[in-house]
Amino acid sequence: MTVEQIEIRKILNQMLADNGINRETIKDIIKECIDERVDKALKHLENQSDGDFANIDGRIQGAIDKFVKQELEKQARDAVRDKVKHIFSSIFVDVQLNHPTEKGGGE
Repeated sequence: MTVEQIEIRKILNQMLADNGINRETIKDIIKECIDERVDKALKHLENQSDGDFANIDGRIQGAIDKFVKQELEKQARDAVRDKVKHIFSSIFVDVQLNHPTEKGGGE
């Protein structure tokens, strides 16, 4: 991380802390958002089912599987990106040029 990135991170953390937001409150907010989306999706599925409640379980499971797959892919992508970024930021490259000496010159 650059100095600027570290400073921005500190400022953002302080702003969140000043407003009473920490990791636990963020988890609660995310859980509420997910619950809202699931409820909305269930209502949508009920409206589309036309009384075919046997098919709702499959649709719900499909929707949950799709959501979980997307989240896992996102988390894996972010983890790999962060790891590669960390590895490349710690690599030091030193280039040296060696010039061949002339042998058998006109002495």
